[in-house]
Amino acid sequence: MGLPSQANSFECITGPFIIFFDSDIAYVDEEARNILDRVSRLAATCGYGRTVIEGHADTRENPELGRKRAKVVRAYLAGHGIPEVDIDIKARGASRQRIATGANVAERQNRRVEISFHPIFAPLPAKARAKPQP
Repeated sequence: MGLPSQANSFECITGPFIIFFDSDIAYVDEEARNILDRVSRLAATCGYGRTVIEGHADTRENPELGRKRAKVVRAYLAGHGIPEVDIDIKARGASRQRIATGANVAERQNRRVEISFHPIFAPLPAKARAKPQP
């Protein structure tokens, strides 16, 4: 993606953007589509380079469901202008609860995907900045 064009910093939110899911599903509903459409527009306007999607599950669900949710969201964003190669997914299962619960508890706030951007104007890692040796 190119550099931001006349984008004000207050318009360029890096997230996290949070999408909640019903129990035992990895489906992008209308509410989620509205959020993801906003994320796509922000990426196009602000020129973000990397997008990180973290998939979560509650303690009652199969931990792999967090990965499935992240993949569904990645596919949606890739279909709406964010190159798939610029999207990283992380499966968190129930390891990072938004609302602390005991084992085997259904909690909507824990069934989620969090999306964050890493701007293209962020400093490069030291290895990438190093000058090639002659």
